[in-house]
Amino acid sequence: LNYLNTHQLLDLHTHTNEWYPRHATRILAERQAAGEDLKDLIPQLDHFVRGSKQSRMTLRSLFTIHALGYSDDAFLFDLFQHWDESIRKSAVQMLVDHGPPSEEGEARLIELAKTETNPIVRLHLASAAARLSTSGRTQLAKQLAQSSALDDKSTDRNIELMIWYAVKDLYDDDSFSMTDF
Repeated sequence: LNYLNTHQLLDLHTHTNEWYPRHATRILAERQAAGEDLKDLIPQLDHFVRGSKQSRMTLRSLFTIHALGYSDDAFLFDLFQHWDESIRKSAVQMLVDHGPPSEEGEARLIELAKTETNPIVRLHLASAAARLSTSGRTQLAKQLAQSSALDDKSTDRNIELMIWYAVKDLYDDDSFSMTDF
């Protein structure tokens, strides 16, 4: 695979055997780290993410964009509205992968928590809460707790635990009150 050019490696994203796209992504990331400019691949990968109706293909392309360092906040915010919950949960995870998100990122996560009904995406939101500022963490945890209490179908005991793990360190903070929940 190392002898394939970048466009041939990109074509491997459609392969049925998962081994090929994973190694293609690794090789592309290695080439990017070695200084090769791969910006010309991003439009095609973006098309795969936004246009493909195959979850597997969409995720492969998203992971490649992220591995190459082109998954900026605006791109990830757009994916919060994607039809596939796997893409939404991955966008949440990628937003906080490298540390706390921006203020706009926090606001977008809180907005997503208000509307998201998929338990897996909600679990990733609860997990992301620990990376937010004190205010953002409290707001996101509160939103997840309130909407979980209203909708028994989307309630997952793990979400409740993740909410607790996100806010437990704030218990000694004077601005935090458990009665807000």
